Amino acid sequence: MPPRELKQPNRFTISQLQGLIGQVSAFTQPADIIENQTLLQFLTQRTMNTLSTDDLPDEWRMKNFTAYQKMIKNLDAANKGYIPFKVLASYICLLATPLPNEEDILEYQTELYNNADENGWISREAFVNAPSFFDNHESSPHTEANSEAFTRVELLKDLLFEVNGDRSKGLLNISEFINTITNYNQPEDAEEASEERGLYQITERESPLPSPGKKKSAKKSEREVVRTYNNVLFD
Repeated sequence: MPPRELKQPNRFTISQLQGLIGQVSAFTQPADIIENQTLLQFLTQRTMNTLSTDDLPDEWRMKNFTAYQKMIKNLDAANKGYIPFKVLASYICLLATPLPNEEDILEYQTELYNNADENGWISREAFVNAPSFFDNHESSPHTEANSEAFTRVELLKDLLFEVNGDRSKGLLNISEFINTITNYNQPEDAEEASEERGLYQITERESPLPSPGKKKSAKKSEREVVRTYNNVLFD
């Protein structure tokens, strides 16, 4: 029996991604962008469609017009009226992945460039086989129902290559891809907002000072706030 992907409420299955991205891409030609109103109408109608309940993850079935408006505003903070297709599709592919920090990106870039040509272009096979910061977060766990694990990560990378690659060359430009998955539209004058919604994992440490006269050291408490690509879309 072939392995099957284990569905999770907070991310798309590979077949759901293929369906959604294929349909959205039909609206993007030839400029590789999708107009905000078109995307809003498409996602709202798809969510409200009661005839097909298996084309979206459970959490997206709970979303509404207002949630999608928020998502579009987050991706088009400069209010251009459109969203780059590659950004939208890539972020949807990586919904469950914590946003990478600088070390994550450096390691991933190194893996990609080690298998690229002198101009920074990488083949589909090399791209799919390169270790990434999202491997563990986007994998499909082995279950008793499956004799072997579903190769979700490999299929996801293949889809990312399809979205971000140059079809005429059959290659992917590493610099452009890294820029896509680590940046999103921001107003030029919104420096504070950029820092608040930055793409890197945030770790907050609170170390309250001891009260005057007390010799006992105050306990250090740590609270880690992990933001994912889903947070970029909907927070």
